[in-house]
Amino acid sequence: GADGYRLPRVIEDLDLKATYEYAPVDYSVVIDRASMRASSPRMTLTELTGKLAVRDDNLYVEAMSISTAESSLKIDGVVEDYLSTPVLKITTTGKVSLPEMGRVLPAAGEYALHPQFNVKASGPAEKLLLDLDVRSEAGNVRGQLTTDVKAPDFAARGDVTVERLNLAPILKSPAQKSDITGQAHVDLRFASVPASRPFGDRMAGSFRFRGPTVAAAGYQARNVKATGTFAEGRINLDASAGAYGGTATTRGFVVLPAPGRRVAFDLRGSADHVDLRNLPAR
Repeated sequence: GADGYRLPRVIEDLDLKATYEYAPVDYSVVIDRASMRASSPRMTLTELTGKLAVRDDNLYVEAMSISTAESSLKIDGVVEDYLSTPVLKITTTGKVSLPEMGRVLPAAGEYALHPQFNVKASGPAEKLLLDLDVRSEAGNVRGQLTTDVKAPDFAARGDVTVERLNLAPILKSPAQKSDITGQAHVDLRFASVPASRPFGDRMAGSFRFRGPTVAAAGYQARNVKATGTFAEGRINLDASAGAYGGTATTRGFVVLPAPGRRVAFDLRGSADHVDLRNLPAR
């Protein structure tokens, strides 16, 4: 075990049918079917099928299908030089319940999300190119990111398109409901420890955003342009937009909410030709 995950201590009702073939240097395992129930923590594997093969120091994953009570995955591809400097060429599709995965990976369990995704990964762990298409209750994200998934921390840099992004389930604050659509360039780093700190406080980096429509904090805007940085739970922001019949600019910072800390902000700018009758009642 390790700090980042919890393996079940008990396995029951194990059902396995598989074949194993070996020749010098090469071997393969074909899983016709596998299922089991596990506890401490609780997890049910309803079906596992596929083939694993090792040839010339490469690990091949062929038509691997994994289903649990609430999640399902399909994996195909190869991990080259898997014993020394692994290079991934993997395609993954499926749907995952983060609350279910949180029993094994506590960090995932913080979010009540069930993303559906199609992800192509290529490259070494410290410079892994992800071509992704992810859809969830928090909105949709498509694009390409160059990531560092090598422990202990995580980093991502690239261009993505977001559709109807809702920050409330990510920030775990219903008051932070949003509806954000547009294109973004991100360069972010995520510290894995201490895990007790809120996600927003462990994020650092910068972003650029341009979008036709944004709704957040009870307000709506169009033609939004924004640049900013993340640091210690705080967003430093420089933005402009059209809203309520006029235009506005703002600079300043927003402090993200966290346990024992309310959202706070200090924003200064100008507004022109805004029709006050159109502003939200609150």
